[in-house]
Amino acid sequence: AEDGAAAKQPGRTLEWSVAWDIPVPKDAAGTYVLRARIRIDKKSDTGPAFHIGAYDNVAKKSLGEIRIQAKDMPNDEYKWHDVCELELKPGRYAYVAPDNNEAHVTAIFTDRFELAPKGK
Repeated sequence: AEDGAAAKQPGRTLEWSVAWDIPVPKDAAGTYVLRARIRIDKKSDTGPAFHIGAYDNVAKKSLGEIRIQAKDMPNDEYKWHDVCELELKPGRYAYVAPDNNEAHVTAIFTDRFELAPKGK
């Protein structure tokens, strides 16, 4: 990772074990794009690698999710993924979860999440 640390998840689970409470600055307005910078260690291009999403814990609903296949990820190289567009509201968080494919994807490393104002 750019700062020397990343959250590591084994490829053998489906748990949302990396989560980030999305901050809500006082001056936040408009729509933002949620992105995540992730890399994997893989043995092959077979099957799913991981999924990334955002969830509204107040409304109890998904705000968006993407699923990444092993074949679409380079081995041992970070890549940015645009996840979804959202408004910044209390009770929302982003997550990363492996897709229980450890035979082909041994680890997922999340470097960071990022919010960018839509259109910038």
